[in-house]
Amino acid sequence: MRNGVLILSLILGLGVPPIASASRPVKVTFTGCVFNGVLISEKTDFGDHAVEGALHKIRCLGRDNKPIDMGRFEGKRITIGGLLLPGDRFYAEEASIKVLGERKVRVPEKQARKLSLEEQKAVAQDLLFLLALTDESDVEKTIGLHTRIMEECPDTESAELSVWSLALTHINKRNDIPKGIELLEYFLSRYPRANFVRSAREELLDAYEKNGSARKAVAFCEETFRKNPELLTGPDDIGLLIKYAKLLAATGKTEKAINTYQRILGNEGAMDWQKETARKELSKLQGGSGAP
Repeated sequence: MRNGVLILSLILGLGVPPIASASRPVKVTFTGCVFNGVLISEKTDFGDHAVEGALHKIRCLGRDNKPIDMGRFEGKRITIGGLLLPGDRFYAEEASIKVLGERKVRVPEKQARKLSLEEQKAVAQDLLFLLALTDESDVEKTIGLHTRIMEECPDTESAELSVWSLALTHINKRNDIPKGIELLEYFLSRYPRANFVRSAREELLDAYEKNGSARKAVAFCEETFRKNPELLTGPDDIGLLIKYAKLLAATGKTEKAINTYQRILGNEGAMDWQKETARKELSKLQGGSGAP
């Protein structure tokens, strides 16, 4: 599974696939609850490892390739085993279903006091279930639930993902670039080791550009490289370097842009298309003379 972290899929309704596709059938057991006839998983056991806290809407198929009627388990917490195939198709073994008890959906009350980590996790779990039950087209409700997770459960992984989700929603669905920038800046300062840090840096640069803040984007890159000099030489942040070089050129810092493109060309970890991009941009800056 992608990064082995199924929890990424709690970004419900924001275009993130629910489960990373498997390359071959994988035997799994889901533990979750049935709401509105849909199984919402809270734990996935792959046999050699289990992932908890991840919420997915699971479409359970039978051997006839038709959906299994899960309505008879409405409001129940169950386990169900089967095979997960490429394309996120789950073929369930109905005989494996075990009812573990009731699971009520509740809307947790807002607390004025700071919650303990365990309390935050419990509140986040309830809010995530509400997210799973929210129609994908209801952007305002989705934003509201993610905002509660961000504000009330800030020390949880769920909060990291909710901040990331909110930033993308404001940028891509509301076209509120300043709010997206504010959220991305908060994400990078509050969760510097989160899974999405690399993507967040590049998304923030794009947002700065859309907002007409190219010089601020350059300053952000230079501060990031100052704090993390390994990004200048490693193979995983070439995309950030390419964006930085383009910003340098756009703000009149031609010599710095040339040096950055040359750095990319000298990076053995750069992919062919990244080097080709660097060559083309370098050629433009050097008046079409080409690059080595």
